[in-house]
Amino acid sequence: HHISTGTPLWDRRVSRHAVLYLCLEDTLQRVQHRLYCMSEEGTPNAYFATVVGTLADDLESQISSFLLLHPDTVLIVVDTFQMVRGSSNEPSYGGDYQDMQKLKRIADAHNITVLLVHHLRKQGDRDPVNRLSGTTGISGAVDAVFVLDRKERAQNAALLVCTGRDVEYRELELRFSKERC
Repeated sequence: HHISTGTPLWDRRVSRHAVLYLCLEDTLQRVQHRLYCMSEEGTPNAYFATVVGTLADDLESQISSFLLLHPDTVLIVVDTFQMVRGSSNEPSYGGDYQDMQKLKRIADAHNITVLLVHHLRKQGDRDPVNRLSGTTGISGAVDAVFVLDRKERAQNAALLVCTGRDVEYRELELRFSKERC
């Protein structure tokens, strides 16, 4: 929302650009409701899809076609990563790394950010990156990892851990206000 409208976030200036949000576990009605809860005003720079191909078939060409039509796009959100992976039998470091590399190639080729929403394991670990579901091939292939962890479902606070190749490790305590809707 902030990028598509150019609205400042966390006291930082944000440039207005197109955003593609692949909300693959939602219906269009649910997406519309969430948007209304964020703002009653729409934005022509935000694009949504609830169905796309997988990395095993035509997702890469679908994204490339979208980027040709919308060259001002700077962010693609894939929610969730598992929905675009296809049907691989066994998780392996090589398989996880290869899937991540396909998306990273798109990001690098178009100089954009691809933000993947991915699930955490339920069991705890002192290192939040180790809580990512799958192998270390996922964290090993990306430029940065952001883990948002709320200890209890009803809690209105969460810890955001950021780390990566060009990102200084940091932890931010985030507080959430009650939703409008």
